[in-house]
Amino acid sequence: MKIVPARWARKTTFFGVVLSMCLALGGNTRRATADAPSGYFTIQGPEVVDSRTGLIWQRTRATGRFTQPQGIDICAALGNSYRLPTLLELYSLVDITKPSGAHIDPTAFPDETAILPSWTSTGSGLFREVVDFHDGGIYSSTTDQMLQVRCVR
Repeated sequence: MKIVPARWARKTTFFGVVLSMCLALGGNTRRATADAPSGYFTIQGPEVVDSRTGLIWQRTRATGRFTQPQGIDICAALGNSYRLPTLLELYSLVDITKPSGAHIDPTAFPDETAILPSWTSTGSGLFREVVDFHDGGIYSSTTDQMLQVRCVR
């Protein structure tokens, strides 16, 4: 009988396993990991700087729900090289140490209620990967679904 730790029992998918293996390969300071507890972020007005990755995040997500193509346009309209994050970039904000609530730093990202997953630019065809801060999960969604948008540069 194989015993699976509870934290992995939720959604261990092939994609999740491959992502975990890729994240475990070291060296690159811009690699993402799902262990972003408080202390990695510096708040600078409407932006949050991630000291591990060097990425600059919009502190508050776009208000409303949007399709993935709308999310791309919203981020681009902000100027200053803002864009929709890749899966690894957005997943780097996940804090798997949180036992409940939104799995993201509430001081750095106070508006994250984790009601809906957030869009990424990762995927192909009609599908894109999304990150759910409610449970720290990664899912695929069709680009016409109305989800949350958080921009990065």
